Amino acid sequence: MLDFDLIVDPTNQQILPMQGVSAQIFHQAGSEMKKACQKLNGLDVGKAKMTDAFNLPCKAVIHTCGPRYIDGMHNVGISDYNSQKRIVEHLIKKHHLTKINYVCGILQGKEGMERYRAYRDAMEEHGIPVCDCQVYCGNYNRESGRKAIEYFMKNQTPQAIVFANDAMAIGGMERLQQYGYEIPKDIVVTGFDNDELSAFYIPSLTTVDRRQEMLGEKAVDLLFDAQSHTSVKLETQILYRESCGCNCQTPKSIRDLRVEYQNQCLSYEEALDALKSMELDLTGLESVEELCSRLKKYVIRSDMKEFYLCLCDEKKLFAYDDIKTNIREQAICEHYTQKVHIPLAYHDRKFDSYGKFPSKEILPYEMRNKLQKTFYIVTPIYYQKICYGYCVSDGSVFALKSELAYLWTVNISMALENIRKWKCGKIEPRRIVEFMKEHRLTDWHMQLQLHKIIWNPDDRGV
Repeated sequence: MLDFDLIVDPTNQQILPMQGVSAQIFHQAGSEMKKACQKLNGLDVGKAKMTDAFNLPCKAVIHTCGPRYIDGMHNVGISDYNSQKRIVEHLIKKHHLTKINYVCGILQGKEGMERYRAYRDAMEEHGIPVCDCQVYCGNYNRESGRKAIEYFMKNQTPQAIVFANDAMAIGGMERLQQYGYEIPKDIVVTGFDNDELSAFYIPSLTTVDRRQEMLGEKAVDLLFDAQSHTSVKLETQILYRESCGCNCQTPKSIRDLRVEYQNQCLSYEEALDALKSMELDLTGLESVEELCSRLKKYVIRSDMKEFYLCLCDEKKLFAYDDIKTNIREQAICEHYTQKVHIPLAYHDRKFDSYGKFPSKEILPYEMRNKLQKTFYIVTPIYYQKICYGYCVSDGSVFALKSELAYLWTVNISMALENIRKWKCGKIEPRRIVEFMKEHRLTDWHMQLQLHKIIWNPDDRGV
């Protein structure tokens, strides 16, 4: 029986040691994962027997952050070099610009270096010299875009500024407008990535659409490809908008924009309110049983059809129940224990629990075979260095698309950490009493007084 077709770690924090996994897709953005899950969900592979007809490879990897490929795996990506070069050549050929400055990203990464190299090569091939004062090294956030403008304005004003991503480009346009420049009349600006704000900013930003959803679809196609370990680069799309003087798209009406923005705000606020309520509900808990009881209503309120809370061995997580255990010498559970258990499981609109099983199975084999699902999303539960376990959920809209989904897991990890601290604090008074009994360092009157202070802090009398 096909065990798992797709396992995604949305946080990219840790790759789980898995057994019987036919494919994994690791991602660094949301759109491609959503599309991959949608496509897999449409395939009836969960009910299929593992036959030669499927010929599934060992693993598939989505890389959308640059030309980084891993040997022995399927790889899907884009060419950052070609995409950036096309933007620069558009400014040179279409708009006849020569004074073009560049704001690069972090050059230690291949993505940043490839885009910067594309800019230099495009300028050189058209016989346009570039001096050091025309290049500013940013770090992909809006503030570095603002600082780039301040740096460029100390020298000769450029005709155009090419930014290595949209966030820096939008920060740069903000500062240019504050200085009184009109875009694109005075200075042309371009970005890269096609972030959501790029289409709504005034003026709309010329940028590169990385076509992330197509990356997700292609990754799934490779799972059923007979060829082994293929590497595919997909073509990007240049979106020519107002910031470079091109306006090829019909602008949305004000009413359409307002409705779209209104729906986004209402959806976000509703999810945020639920998170705030969840955070308060999970405060002050004293046991995992209480946590599971409180969690149930939030699982139901979400659109998840399946949810599994998988926790590490409690003897290692909450080892302070033994009075003689030295807390300072207690090892922190930094990794998944060999066996985990499921104190809270939700499927078929019912809640359940499950005993211990090997963590490398992710979910118990018999449970997976019974449910016959196509894909799951695995999210580690950590608090600093402490590993509490992981959550497993289906490909719901909330788990795949919501920006707040990760905070949902953070609330659970905080609650588990508070439970651990409560168990630790509860056992401390007992240790003090045991210490007094064993070492006889005080007389009986002092022992009685100290005992009352520990167990009845509001009663200070003898």
